[in-house]
Amino acid sequence: MLDAAGTSLTIGLMGQPGRIKLPMDACRLAIAAAMVLMLGRYFDAPAAAADRLILRNLEILTDVEVASFDEDGVVLRAPSAQGRARYTWDEIERGKVALDQSRFDELLARLGPPLYQVRLRLKTGDYEGLAEPAERLYPTFAARTSQSAYLVCQAAAWSRIALGRREAAVEPVLRAAALLQSGAAAADGLPGARRPALDRATGLCGELLPVWFDAAAAQAALKGVQEAIRGLSQPRPLAAYVYYVSLALAAGAQEEADRVLPSLSATDPAAAGWREILLAQRDVQAGALGAAASRLRSALPRLEGFARPVALYWLGLAHSRADDEA
Repeated sequence: MLDAAGTSLTIGLMGQPGRIKLPMDACRLAIAAAMVLMLGRYFDAPAAAADRLILRNLEILTDVEVASFDEDGVVLRAPSAQGRARYTWDEIERGKVALDQSRFDELLARLGPPLYQVRLRLKTGDYEGLAEPAERLYPTFAARTSQSAYLVCQAAAWSRIALGRREAAVEPVLRAAALLQSGAAAADGLPGARRPALDRATGLCGELLPVWFDAAAAQAALKGVQEAIRGLSQPRPLAAYVYYVSLALAAGAQEEADRVLPSLSATDPAAAGWREILLAQRDVQAGALGAAASRLRSALPRLEGFARPVALYWLGLAHSRADDEA
């Protein structure tokens, strides 16, 4: 503190105030230095607190504030110069954040590269190549609700179908469809030109009709499909019950299939049609070929959409096996 005459300065030394006699010019220099130091701290504080993100497309986001981040991506306190407030891990190359830097680095290292690989392979149509990154990410994103979760679920579904793992594809198909139905994600956000062939009325996927050829794979798929169905909001889509019952029948779990069959309403035309198809599947597998053929011939005129080709498959199989037994 400068005295009234401006010739001495009080400075705390070892916890005790002490007065030092200084020439006038020296006092003024000391005051100026202190002011510069305080101003420097004032102007440096926002810069030190500002976050910084470097994107894979080489754009640099400076003077942004990261409000939060989790597996689904990074959320900014306010939109960036690009007009966006959310960035997914596949878009980020590296970053410096005031929040938990170690957690940020861990999520970026674990999720960024495989998400980028999924996006790239969807864009190029390499569906078999999707398997490795998609399967690595699926346990993390299966039960989440975001565009990244949809990207991973759809990638897992398409890669499993491409590799002939049709039964295992049912779970991610149901999860992906649920994200679209809820509005948590949009199919237009997928890289590449391919889009899921979903029947809006039933939720069934035209790329995965409910006909199964591997009993062991069907049995292995049941638990995951059941968990996916439990996570669906009410009213659940018809596809959930059709896929589950058809898998249970293919796995030889008839009691489980019979437990769920009543969920297919006899008063709803689409549900009633699929109920007849599933009962015919049960008849064919039990060797009641005549009953299956009669049931399907009666139901066919009322069947629409994906139900018709599935009904024709079981009708043809019933006739073929009957001919073999003749």
